Amino acid sequence: MRNVLVPVAENTPGTALTQVVASGWSRRLSLPEHPTPPPLYFAPVVLSGRHVWYAREDDLELFDSGFVLAGAHRLEAAATHRQPPSIPALVYLNLSPDDELTLRMQLSPTPPAGTSDRPRSPIDTATTRLEIRDRWIELRIDSDPFVVPTSLGYAPAILVRRSHAMQREHLLIGARSIARPLEDLRTKYGSLSGRRLRIRKTAPAKTAPYEFQELN
Repeated sequence: MRNVLVPVAENTPGTALTQVVASGWSRRLSLPEHPTPPPLYFAPVVLSGRHVWYAREDDLELFDSGFVLAGAHRLEAAATHRQPPSIPALVYLNLSPDDELTLRMQLSPTPPAGTSDRPRSPIDTATTRLEIRDRWIELRIDSDPFVVPTSLGYAPAILVRRSHAMQREHLLIGARSIARPLEDLRTKYGSLSGRRLRIRKTAPAKTAPYEFQELN
């Protein structure tokens, strides 16, 4: 636990994890009144190695502390009880502090200051993935961001419904060209659910940026 820091809005004394007050974070690492042992299934925590952790073949080289983006409450319980002996983690490299805040919002919308970092209730993701191309699509957002498993690991997504469609689909929103504008909408309205958009890619290439227009 010595190689990670927990970004918070306000330090809580007496925690096993090391906290650091960071701009833009509203999380506070609260201590439960009656601590319970970690669950048998320990969901992966999400870490950022910024530019000081490096992947070298099968090894991860650490030259400074990383940052806990999601799962700090579970990690605190594990540190307090000193179990489980190994903890699964999803590590992102080369993120900036702004990137970390965006990813934190996508993985687990930040709770108000003074609340715990408990995981949210899971969302049913048994929907097909919507692929956005270079033609306008009108849709309604039906959820705030959550994560789905992909071939490359966990990825942020939202549930959407296209105009006149009977079924919902999920849309991956990890690209910065869509994540930043969506976060602006979430900040403005308090939630993405119910917002209506026109969205497309600016070119046929898979790596082309997104553009969208709000219809509400």
